Amino acid sequence: MTSRRGFSLPEMMLVLALFSLASVLIFSLLHDGFRKFRSLNSRHDTQQRLAKAMSWLQRDIEKADPDQIGTKRISASGNGDVVWFLSADDPTQTNADLRFVRDPATGLPRWQRHILYYLIRPSNYLKVSGGYNAAVDSDPRNDYFAPHKVLIRKVVNLAVNPEKLMSAAQVDTFVTAPADLSVTALAAEAQVESCKLIADRLLSLEVSRYDRTLEVNLRAVQVERANAALKMGSVSLKDSPYTENQRLRMVMKK
Repeated sequence: MTSRRGFSLPEMMLVLALFSLASVLIFSLLHDGFRKFRSLNSRHDTQQRLAKAMSWLQRDIEKADPDQIGTKRISASGNGDVVWFLSADDPTQTNADLRFVRDPATGLPRWQRHILYYLIRPSNYLKVSGGYNAAVDSDPRNDYFAPHKVLIRKVVNLAVNPEKLMSAAQVDTFVTAPADLSVTALAAEAQVESCKLIADRLLSLEVSRYDRTLEVNLRAVQVERANAALKMGSVSLKDSPYTENQRLRMVMKK
């Protein structure tokens, strides 16, 4: 005779308890895995932004003369630094081998354009940041409150040949902020030959000179992670655990 005995209530309760425990463990493992994946992805994205910005800066600065470079903090508070220098490249020359212009009499570079890099808050910061406002940092070295600044590269043609390095006051004319991530209006400014947004969601740009040594310090924040842990916009992110930092040190030669 075949037995048809079913599960008893204690046995059913034990099975349900084991099933619940297994579900919790699986959920915890998946949640931890997704969290680590998001963290690594955020860090990778932040580092990529910094690497792209540094690549552009290094490529242009390597062609500059150390005596023809200027740096300063942007006059308007709440922003980063600006670095500007003369370039002997003639962008109208289609032959790449002839683009670097030299004076035929002396063989020295004949300066054709100014190149400016500067880090600035978009004027519509709330739109760019997704609704996060940011106060102005009182730190005299830089602004470490707003992690949604943009790095702008401008090519300026003053229509004199050769050009002479602009003064700090002259540079202020060209250090203008875009409304958001579009630089169309900036590219249409007088004497601006081209304008490009190199990277967004950057925190700080610090450029310093020591004789012929130029140091560039660039920071960006893992914004998604910082948003969940910090009071964004009212605390310094300079040394936060979510801030990535890249440095470029160049000893320049004539």
